[in-house]
Amino acid sequence: MVTARLGGVDHGGDGVSDRADGATDRADAWSNGGGTDVGSTGAGDDVHRPWRTTATRSVYANPWMTVREDTVERPDGTAGIYGVVTLGECVGVLPFLDADTVLMVRQWRYITRQVTWEMVTGGLHPGEEPLAGAQRELAEEINHRAVRLVPITSIVSSKSVVDETAHLYAGFDLEPCAGQADDTEWITMHPLPFARVVDMVLDETIVDAMTVAAVLAVDIQRRRGRLLA
Repeated sequence: MVTARLGGVDHGGDGVSDRADGATDRADAWSNGGGTDVGSTGAGDDVHRPWRTTATRSVYANPWMTVREDTVERPDGTAGIYGVVTLGECVGVLPFLDADTVLMVRQWRYITRQVTWEMVTGGLHPGEEPLAGAQRELAEEINHRAVRLVPITSIVSSKSVVDETAHLYAGFDLEPCAGQADDTEWITMHPLPFARVVDMVLDETIVDAMTVAAVLAVDIQRRRGRLLA
């Protein structure tokens, strides 16, 4: 396809550059005053004023989670309550066997009441660093460690009522190692082409949020040449 440059804009048969420029113009218009803050308090800075915690009480706790109820003051000055489930930090790893093959795990999940496809995941132990936790989870779930762990992204898994931050990695150059399996997990391992795993995310075969985020992020970075096995 022949593409001519006119006035600094690519004009080709696919129209991609024109659409991109249009999107940029619309974004600039919103940033320069076209956008509106919408909220129960009306427009302006009050919309983004932090909620204030005036009291808190513990409702429930077990070794994996805590539940508390906070008394709060909302941005408009009214009082209310807010329930918070705290899980803490966790890790997830996509372990690559080679440049195009990733090792996925399957296990039955109590919440979904079904067997799910997932990356290697788990909660951090108290005081444990994410990289160390990622290696421990690899050892526990697939009896391997990664010579190279590449940080992909960190996400807040639920922005509303669950307090949990997930640190996501891609693991390369796997080496066998001894690991102590978690006595609450029954896992099977399945090597799959990474391209198929991407398709499984897109067709909703994979629904675990951490796995979805990691797979799509890795796919984008690979396409941009930023992540090489």
